[in-house]
Amino acid sequence: MIAIIISGAVALLLSILGTPLFIKVLQRRGYGQFVRDDGPTTHATKRGTPTMGGVAIILSVLVAYFFTHLVLWTSPSVSVLLVLFLMVGLGVVGFLDDYLKISQQDSTGLRPRYKLLGQFVVATAFAVLALLFPDENGKTPASTHISFVRDVPWLDLAFMGTIVGFILFAIWANFLVAAWSNGVNLTDGLDGLASGATIIFTAAYLIISFWQWRQVCNIDLDAGEWCTATTPRSPGHGSAVRRGHRRPGRVPVVEHLTREDLHGRHRVARPGRRHRRHDDRLPHRDRRRHHRRPVRDHLAVRDHPGHQLQGHGEARLPDGPAPASLRAQGVERGHHRGALLDRGRDPGRHRTGNLLPRRPAEAHLMTTEQPVLPVQERAWPGLDVSGLRILVTGFGISGFAIADQTMQRGARVLVVDGTDTPEIRERAQILEVLGVEFRLGTEHTRNLPEDREIDLVVTSPGWRPDQPLLLAAAAAGIPVWSEIELARRMQPADGPAWLGITGTNGKTTTVTMLESILQHAGLRAVACGNVGLPVIEAALDPEGFEVLALELSSFQLHWTEHLDCDAAVVLNVSADHLDWHGGAEPYVAAKARIYQGVRTACVYSVADETTRRLVEEADVVEGARAVGLTLGPPGLSELGVIDGVLVDRAFHPERRNAAAELATLEDLAHLGPQGAGPHLVLDALAAAALARAHGVEAHAVRDGLRAYRMGGHRAQHLATVDGIDFVDDTKATNPAAAAASLRSAERVVWIAGGDTKGADLDPLIAAARDRLAGVVLLGTDAEPFTGALSRHAPDVPVRRIDPGDTGDVAGRSRLMEDAVQAARALARSGDVVLLAPAAASIDQFRDYAERGICSPRL
Repeated sequence: MIAIIISGAVALLLSILGTPLFIKVLQRRGYGQFVRDDGPTTHATKRGTPTMGGVAIILSVLVAYFFTHLVLWTSPSVSVLLVLFLMVGLGVVGFLDDYLKISQQDSTGLRPRYKLLGQFVVATAFAVLALLFPDENGKTPASTHISFVRDVPWLDLAFMGTIVGFILFAIWANFLVAAWSNGVNLTDGLDGLASGATIIFTAAYLIISFWQWRQVCNIDLDAGEWCTATTPRSPGHGSAVRRGHRRPGRVPVVEHLTREDLHGRHRVARPGRRHRRHDDRLPHRDRRRHHRRPVRDHLAVRDHPGHQLQGHGEARLPDGPAPASLRAQGVERGHHRGALLDRGRDPGRHRTGNLLPRRPAEAHLMTTEQPVLPVQERAWPGLDVSGLRILVTGFGISGFAIADQTMQRGARVLVVDGTDTPEIRERAQILEVLGVEFRLGTEHTRNLPEDREIDLVVTSPGWRPDQPLLLAAAAAGIPVWSEIELARRMQPADGPAWLGITGTNGKTTTVTMLESILQHAGLRAVACGNVGLPVIEAALDPEGFEVLALELSSFQLHWTEHLDCDAAVVLNVSADHLDWHGGAEPYVAAKARIYQGVRTACVYSVADETTRRLVEEADVVEGARAVGLTLGPPGLSELGVIDGVLVDRAFHPERRNAAAELATLEDLAHLGPQGAGPHLVLDALAAAALARAHGVEAHAVRDGLRAYRMGGHRAQHLATVDGIDFVDDTKATNPAAAAASLRSAERVVWIAGGDTKGADLDPLIAAARDRLAGVVLLGTDAEPFTGALSRHAPDVPVRRIDPGDTGDVAGRSRLMEDAVQAARALARSGDVVLLAPAAASIDQFRDYAERGICSPRL
């Protein structure tokens, strides 16, 4: 509306100032009106006067409208664009008429049949466009219903089908356009009569337009219907509550926030009203205030009202005291992202009747409680979460994504987290304004909320299974899901394929290799899960991915029942996170979940008996195959290495007698200072197997591996100084990962240490002792390393770095600088200084990444 008002003012100014100039220009060029000599003498005075001044008015309107939208940075309305199209189209017909009069010096101008033909083309195009192109609210500007009888089904012009409706509406539009555009010309020379006729049919159409504005289409539209709606409705809106046959026609603007005297009604809270008898002459009133005058005595009332509240009889329809405020004072917000109540009441509504539609996330604030279909009974894929009362535990990256995606789809979301920091609160504010509730602090993580029902708990990976709130949910029979389980159920049936990766070590390297291969195959793919995007965001991405490369930790898999991957791999299994799972057996069982429901291929390491056993015990879709990985020549249904070439004997059509070449070790040489280590080659084979299971060609595997670059802190080659290579593999936070990293070089000065969490270091050091040129130890407690080194590598020089003060970034940077300099002193040309700690960083650093960030200071 603001844009229209400004545009009108600008257009008026332009036409007032521009039209005289335009007429002078036409006069200088000789574009004057032709007047016959045999006509009335009064007409002779018009000879030479330009007759195309209307062009200036049309140009003024167009320039003003689009200039205003450009300044206000708003999108033009589809309805207004159609009106402008109609104006310009009819203006072109009028321009041609005047131009022919002037150029041919003939007062006839455009022949009547051609004029009508031009009007027909413009009107028909206008009618078709008005029925086909929806506006910003998803509704077409016109309907095949006659506007002022829209609610009468048998008067729909499309009563014999859509095509017939189009034709009839086009005819209807032609009558309207012809009547309007020819109204003045039919009374040519009688300006007063022309003005009167124009005023009459303008007023008539204003009345029709107002009537149409008061109407709203039926809410139960069938697919393919065209309709006009005055109340904006976004996807996911529930239908408005209807009372009678109409909705409120007023466009909502602003809603009053609740306060002491406003409790969801249009007035202050007061007792309910009694049933009125037919002979009551006065509206019901609440008690009279003492400072007001008594009721006038000449009216038909009984006793003086006094100062006490009268007890009313029972009403036909229950109407108890007004409900309590829906939101606590001081913490509520205006619904500035959804449909809002107008400050002024609807002029056509004299009583309570209609309710405006609400955003799904806010529906529970404005409606009564409705039965919620249990989540276990809701169909999936494409799970509908609208109305579900979801408790999200943990507000990390996945917690934010869960709350955001479910809130958008109509769930009522409560987030709890034991951490209450300014950073957390700042992120929470983003979702709070959209209707998500937050409760921060450890007191909210000890049990289920007592003030509300919960239908589903979705937990973040950091929450252990023995956390009291999760135990309480399980005891109450409330489902506890991971983000992965929720994403799998919410993803539509035609959503992206899932290729899953888990293992103790190598997950991130493998999943990013797989992402590179899939993208070089021309697929829209993304790495997600424990790295990159949260799975729920990737699975529900509006543009739609074709393939998801999922890195899944044992934490995520623990709460996941339905993965149903197209293909999946367990890279390796070694002791890790046993404190979280409560032992080795639950940890292995969590890893095994990735194979459940696999459709095409379960990929495993031939040399790892545990992964082979997990494949043998997996419950998969009939027809799924077991595909092995080996660093040697592959057997049937395996991928392996022959003479420095990565080959496929699992998915090659001639696999019984031949193998398909995928890549060479030279294609991976850039992944390490001395070429790709064995663990990186095995990771590349795993990525290739998953891609091949999805149908990727061999050349795309090669191209993807050639283009792949290691992520930060994962066997990252930092520099070569005086012939010494410095490698940052600080992500190797357990003995198995460190062992794989140590095998990638012939002679190593090893920087290690940290919190071992009780891991056994003896096998690691016994296997690596022949490669060790020296060891530099970090950590507050170096005894696990010094003990194992003294037992298995007593001749290897060891330098212990004084822990010092690591309470700030400067202290931690100093620690890593001392470690690198000590390692450099032990190394010689051709050696590799390798940071592969074999332990967690939490005893001295914020995380493993910070420990790696400090290491490039050589």
